[in-house]
Amino acid sequence: MMLKRLLLFTVTCLLLVSCSDDPSTFTDEPPELPPVASVDVDMATLTGSTQPKTAATQSGDYYIQAVFRAGIIKKVIDTNLLIPKNLLIAAGDTVAQLNDDQQWEWNYSYTANTGDFAVRLVAERIASSVVNWSFFVTADHLELENHLLFTGTTKNEGQEGTWTYNGLQDPENAQHLSEINWSVQEEQTELRLDILSDRLVAAGSYIDFSFDGEQKSLVYYDAGEDRTTNIAWNMDTKAGYIIAPDINNGEKACWGEQQENVSCSE
Repeated sequence: MMLKRLLLFTVTCLLLVSCSDDPSTFTDEPPELPPVASVDVDMATLTGSTQPKTAATQSGDYYIQAVFRAGIIKKVIDTNLLIPKNLLIAAGDTVAQLNDDQQWEWNYSYTANTGDFAVRLVAERIASSVVNWSFFVTADHLELENHLLFTGTTKNEGQEGTWTYNGLQDPENAQHLSEINWSVQEEQTELRLDILSDRLVAAGSYIDFSFDGEQKSLVYYDAGEDRTTNIAWNMDTKAGYIIAPDINNGEKACWGEQQENVSCSE
């Protein structure tokens, strides 16, 4: 009797594993592409209407100072995320095909200011609901052929994951430029960008971005200056605050719906 129960338990476990991690389910249809929000830090509601360069002559205007520093942060973000973001968007207009290795593959072209790129995106499932993604690019003007530009992993039904960005540098001198850890669930987005090279800012710098459906916030740590800047703003009212060592003596500095300086207790 005990042997029968053991056999029944073993068969049941095998069936459960088979149903939850059946490789054939992956080849039936391609996995959903990772969300663009996994490589996107949208600051348009903060920076869209004001020119950051005016900050130099308006040092006491907290909103202008926030926009100025957001512009600096945006350069770091674009250096590491703009190309992955554009390639991920472009993949959405392409139909995936199952290759000979039973992996899903998207092949398409992308045109940037610097020239044309042939892109090959490969998706490989490594466990139930866990998918590896690899973006390869070929660009004659950069002498790149099948170069691994960035790679990542999604899990939890594509709601969270990681990216590693290698950039468009010579493969012989390649190094990881940055890493991204992200989570996108309904209206809640969290993204952490860690800088691994000294290409634009010092290695060890990082950016934390979060969005809860109403408020967006940025934390930027500049490892070269050992300085942290915090910026947060409301998507609807446009009110917000900044915390930086050289603004308001390092204390929280707030602005209102008309971008005027206000008390943070309001």
